[in-house]
Amino acid sequence: MSGWHISDVSDPETGALLVCGGEGESYGLVASVTTPEHARLISAAPDLLEALKNLSDAYEALCEMAEKDFHRQAHSHYAKARAAISRATGATDE
Repeated sequence: MSGWHISDVSDPETGALLVCGGEGESYGLVASVTTPEHARLISAAPDLLEALKNLSDAYEALCEMAEKDFHRQAHSHYAKARAAISRATGATDE
């Protein structure tokens, strides 16, 4: 998980949901949005990107690896992608 998250505190003036993230001194506000759907998608963006990169790498490796090894590696990346999708959509089946 990336560490980006929807804050428990909303913007006091607008009521907007705050998405925060980062590490150390670079921690801060990532986005201010008005809908829970947008907040979930933004907070899941780093995980979605990582999962899609891994799936892409696994697909490319299909041509280079034995079928058994590919399925093991692809399943691991698939599980991460499904978890990121669940996080972005607000599903509870992580």
